[in-house]
Amino acid sequence: MTRSELKLLSEHPLISIGIHTHNHYSLGTLSYEEQKKELQLSIQKLNELTTQNIKYLALPHGSYNQDTIEVMNDLNLSAVLLANNYYSSSENKASRKVYRILMPNIKDKELRNYIKKYDFKIW
Repeated sequence: MTRSELKLLSEHPLISIGIHTHNHYSLGTLSYEEQKKELQLSIQKLNELTTQNIKYLALPHGSYNQDTIEVMNDLNLSAVLLANNYYSSSENKASRKVYRILMPNIKDKELRNYIKKYDFKIW
């Protein structure tokens, strides 16, 4: 995505821009200080490109530890998005851990069949 595309996207009222770290490290393998530095750099770079307040962290590789949660709190992030292939409930949203369903690059009937395993009521 180009800088101008990111800026345009960030101005849309229905879109929130979040961080995914600057270098795509597995956060669960880093110390508190290393994680904080990585996330601060990511926030700084996005703040240079957008006017949005960065509120969300999508975890690279789904990797995190207790330090990640503490850094998230220290940086006033609203939630962490987990790559765990489940859908969110009120309970996990209250803990500020939002589940994400990983979507493969499929379409049409194959996509409908894939989504059926999550028991969504969309069709």
